[in-house]
Amino acid sequence: QGSSSEPPNPPIGLSAVDECRLCPASSPTQLCTMSALVRITTGIMAQHSRVGVSRAMAQFGEVIHCHKPPYSGIPGEDFVNVRFASQDAADRAYAALKAGQVFIDGFQVGVGPAPGSGKGGGGDMMSIGNGVR
Repeated sequence: QGSSSEPPNPPIGLSAVDECRLCPASSPTQLCTMSALVRITTGIMAQHSRVGVSRAMAQFGEVIHCHKPPYSGIPGEDFVNVRFASQDAADRAYAALKAGQVFIDGFQVGVGPAPGSGKGGGGDMMSIGNGVR
């Protein structure tokens, strides 16, 4: 069939997480160690999209992944995970979210327990890093 300019298919079981462009040595047995996660826990609404959240959070640094589960409407249950390329970007985003300075589509979002959720402070510790700077 001749030569092709397309790269060969990745091995079965290899995902985009395994092929992180920030970690050239990644393999199926290694986790990406060059990114940090922030979980937005308040103000998430049905109309918020993954793309909209990514755009809003990009002001703090490079967003490499955004996960928004389907909207439940249950107070304290809805969240969005945003993975940044650096811990510094995640720290800046977390500080702004905690201070109530982040708006997505005109609505304030943040971190911490949802008002009236009765869940205590469980959502307040969500600048998850790996210690790599």
